[in-house]
Amino acid sequence: MLQFAPEDRAVAHRRFLAALELETLGDDGFTASAGRDGSRLFGGQLAAQALVAAARTLPEPRQEDRAPRRAHSLHAYFYLPGRPGTDLRIGVERIRDGRSFSARRVGIRQAERLIFELAASFTTAQPGFEHGEPAPTVPPPEECGDREERRLEVFGEGWLELGINAVEVRLTQPELLDPPPGTAPVQRNWVRFPCAHPGGAPEIQDAMLLFASDRGLLSTAALPHGLQWGRSAGASLDHALWIHEPVDLAQWHLFVLHSPRAVHGRALMHTRIYDREGRHVASAAQEALMRSPAPARS
Repeated sequence: MLQFAPEDRAVAHRRFLAALELETLGDDGFTASAGRDGSRLFGGQLAAQALVAAARTLPEPRQEDRAPRRAHSLHAYFYLPGRPGTDLRIGVERIRDGRSFSARRVGIRQAERLIFELAASFTTAQPGFEHGEPAPTVPPPEECGDREERRLEVFGEGWLELGINAVEVRLTQPELLDPPPGTAPVQRNWVRFPCAHPGGAPEIQDAMLLFASDRGLLSTAALPHGLQWGRSAGASLDHALWIHEPVDLAQWHLFVLHSPRAVHGRALMHTRIYDREGRHVASAAQEALMRSPAPARS
């Protein structure tokens, strides 16, 4: 069986953390690396960098606060594709610092062009009502195959040119990599950062969650149309994330992805994220451009 080296994920994880090492410019400005590999930047990396920049401008916890403020809601727009090789300039605007909530607006520019914007809200845990939809019953991650190994079986070594990601995904439905038309637009995958240390800085934990929540959405929307992974042309238009409870993706979490609608070249996707105990800890939504692949020329 074709295999990839486990250390490839460790390299990808170090690159991801390096991208989050922002250099402070003053006046709530930062610079960040765009990396040097590939033809375009993954949108989840831009969002993660913006979230870390916003968190770096939060006020110190007050004496009555039980913990520092953490992101609970964010909304992002992808305007232009980012390119490797040119550093990013990140600007943070302090919208509000109230007694319970802080709000920030973040813009990322590359070569003087605004390519990405993020609005984020931060708070501390508050007492209140609670309810949640239970997690679906699926095999545990230890009984599920690794997505990268399954992709090698289905697509061969050519896909490895795209690079190994820092996120490990275990497939509860491996047959969805090659779906027949009419397949329901639902996926259930176990996800973690295998090279991450448990705990760590809260803004890095939240950035890992945001990065991972931008994965698997477009392939879910392609399922009813019988399109294999990588066969549909698309790009993220916007992305939203709600963090209900602190999430540490050094541990396995179940991502339940669903695409309720696609029309006019756009697809809507939702994700519910559960921990191993079945608690609904985060939710995500995205609209993306989704177009059929161009017909082959004869």
